[in-house]
Amino acid sequence: MVDYTLGINSYFMATRWPRPEEKFALVREKLDLDCLQYSLDGFETGWPTDYRNRLVKEIQNASARYQVNIHSVFTGCGHHDNSFFYHPDKSWREYALAWFKAAVRFASKIGAKGAGGFTGALSATEASQPTVRRKRIKEAIDLLTVLSEDAASCGLEFLLIEPMSVVREPPSTVEETLEIVEKINQKAALPVRLCLDVGHHRTTSLKGKKECDPAYWLRQCGRWVEAIHLHQTDLQASRHWPFTREYNSVGIVQPEKIIRAIEEAGAVQMTLLIEIFVPAFEPRDNQALEEALASVNFWKKVLPHKIIRDKP
Repeated sequence: MVDYTLGINSYFMATRWPRPEEKFALVREKLDLDCLQYSLDGFETGWPTDYRNRLVKEIQNASARYQVNIHSVFTGCGHHDNSFFYHPDKSWREYALAWFKAAVRFASKIGAKGAGGFTGALSATEASQPTVRRKRIKEAIDLLTVLSEDAASCGLEFLLIEPMSVVREPPSTVEETLEIVEKINQKAALPVRLCLDVGHHRTTSLKGKKECDPAYWLRQCGRWVEAIHLHQTDLQASRHWPFTREYNSVGIVQPEKIIRAIEEAGAVQMTLLIEIFVPAFEPRDNQALEEALASVNFWKKVLPHKIIRDKP
């Protein structure tokens, strides 16, 4: 039997509910959850010290007041415009390491168990050169190893890597994912695990092949998976649709297949995180909350006797 924790990623809140009190109240009182993945959208390393300290305290107080645990901090939608560890310029990659170190320290201060996310994108030029691609991946592994030392010293339990669906954004295949995560864990100062997204399969470039199936990813990579991003999607893109009747009728994510794959992978515990996108620049505030609640309730019905409360 697998013990499941059901939580939600806070990206859909974005500018709608930016204050910690609002976020945590919504998670507990509206969604009846006690597990949150704190999105780093809007996170800045240059925040004034007094604001950073006040924000940390507000998050700590809200987390305690509403008894919502922070699973991890995670890169957000906007960070996909950043090359991070795969930029062709070494100075940029070094800055990316400093940015992630700041995020790790932030995670530790607010009481998160882990930190991670999207680790970067190769340029189109370098991605087309196999030798350069391998070099950049090795360099990224080295940077993540350094980051793991900071994370361990801060008291975090794990770092997270998110496999992507784009060839320029390693890791993007099952084989590449396993190679990278295994190499990192040979040197890392703490466990480096995967956050698998059910929409980050190689949709357009591998249509009709095994890697289009999120359940296949789970079976193959399951022993390295710490958490799963859940949303409804199709084979055209990573949609981040909610689990509503409208989208379930056209989406490929079937809960029974996901659960079966998790169990076949031999997992003992799994954190499931709803991650729907309702762009902050669209005036759909009430709809955002409705879709989040519908998605949470959908998965609660799937797992009526398997959900455990998150452990502090």
